[in-house]
Amino acid sequence: MKKIPYVTVFERTRILGTVLAPDDLEFKTDLAHGETTEPLVLHISCQVINVPHIPYLAQKIMRRMGLEFTTLGGPENCCGAYHWHFGDHDLEKQIATISLNAYQRSQAKTVLSLCPSCDDRYESNRGKQHTFRHANVTEIFVQHLDKLKPLLRSVKTKVVLHRHGTDAGRRQDAEHIETLMRAVPGVELLPAQHAYGSPPHCQTVSPMPPDETAAMFEEAKALGAQYVVVPYHSCYRQHCKMQLKYGVEVQHFLGIVAQSMGIPFEERFKELRLLDSVDRAMERLRPRIQKLGLREEQVRPYVQQVVYL
Repeated sequence: MKKIPYVTVFERTRILGTVLAPDDLEFKTDLAHGETTEPLVLHISCQVINVPHIPYLAQKIMRRMGLEFTTLGGPENCCGAYHWHFGDHDLEKQIATISLNAYQRSQAKTVLSLCPSCDDRYESNRGKQHTFRHANVTEIFVQHLDKLKPLLRSVKTKVVLHRHGTDAGRRQDAEHIETLMRAVPGVELLPAQHAYGSPPHCQTVSPMPPDETAAMFEEAKALGAQYVVVPYHSCYRQHCKMQLKYGVEVQHFLGIVAQSMGIPFEERFKELRLLDSVDRAMERLRPRIQKLGLREEQVRPYVQQVVYL
């Protein structure tokens, strides 16, 4: 994969994330001097913002559960994963350490990430001075399942769970998501054999091979699945286009939970991709682009690179 300048990666995230974001998605990019957070912090990584309905759902579900938290996000809280992918390990460590130090100054007790790359990079670069706990967001829902279960209503659907199991962290995420899906009344988990993705998640720089992707969706269709439920934003981005060929919808696990809780949401990223035309996608986005005071020539390359990958 051709290396894109880091400033371009972050700029496209800012612009595309802003265009696609729900109006009431809220997060701080940084804290004022001396400002602290709630003990619980939801971290929205820079790449997660490309699929902004996912952090939006995390916020909505956590609030319905009565959890108090602060949301920090954007490139200002980068974990250094993109730098790591291209071998810039010194810069990766510097970027990750800046973010880790900011969490420490915030007096956070627990930091939750929606991205497995953030889980890995933060864990690899944390020092003894970083005393807060870091975990994938899946953990908080299982930890407070007693608060979540009374809010869940029946969703009659058949699903295949897409998993990544190459290390203990990814296996734990898969176990948590399976626990959540089993907690949703009406969800039937189908016994798929071809739903395991490549390590560590279906990222742009290391996507799931086409033959394995085809096998997963062919099996899901044969089993009668309505959804392939994915664990990560990257898997969602990679696979939602497969609905065009197989008719099986891709849904993030938080989307299933939100349906069960009656939380309405839009999937603007998926809607654009299923148009199967960058031109039609830009037509759909034109009113939003104009409202935000942006130019179409600013947005179009990012739709092409990120939505139509």
